[in-house]
Amino acid sequence: MRPAASTYFFVDGYAAVAPDALARLDAALAQNAIASAAAAVPGTGRSAAALCRQMLAEPGLHGSLFALSGRFVERIAGLGLRLPVGLYRGDGLVGSMVLHDLDAAGGGWEPQRIVVEPAATFHAPAWQPWRPHDLWRHFGRLVQQGRGRLQGQALRAVLYPGGFTALPEDADAHALLWIDAAPAARRPRPWRDPFAALAFMRMRKPKPHADLMPRLLWEATP
Repeated sequence: MRPAASTYFFVDGYAAVAPDALARLDAALAQNAIASAAAAVPGTGRSAAALCRQMLAEPGLHGSLFALSGRFVERIAGLGLRLPVGLYRGDGLVGSMVLHDLDAAGGGWEPQRIVVEPAATFHAPAWQPWRPHDLWRHFGRLVQQGRGRLQGQALRAVLYPGGFTALPEDADAHALLWIDAAPAARRPRPWRDPFAALAFMRMRKPKPHADLMPRLLWEATP
């Protein structure tokens, strides 16, 4: 079960967190009464500085490291909200929950609900284009991004009229139903978005052990 806490931290499996990053995120939340989330920024990489500037101008969550306030997590648990199984880049959906204050149908988009802390950093392993393993991993990431674009379009179709309680249980299954409802307009074309088209083909394949995949975003405290 989820233990009660004033702050919850979310860290990607590959991220190396700076020693003071968690304390800085916690302090950023404590100093900003309106904020429900605090976002860290990448500390290394060719695009790190540009991404930091973009996040400061347009606050959002980076999936590698962010924090949510305990009161906000309690509200999510109280509504019984869950991330759809198989969702790519769930940080985007969680960020939307924060910015909309859990009311996608009627709530305004308020950037001040996310505080970006540039002193809280993480580091990700750099990929090298001459390494076959890194190239294959990068290709897989591009396909996953194409999958995420399809899932995102399908989710927006239900979120804004129905709110976050209308989230589907399975992201891929929902995206396929959304595409099949208007295939001529929604089915990805290889010449327009080759990676989304490849992801679409993969999404149609049966998923082994899909019933064993975790479903809860967070469990209520006892």
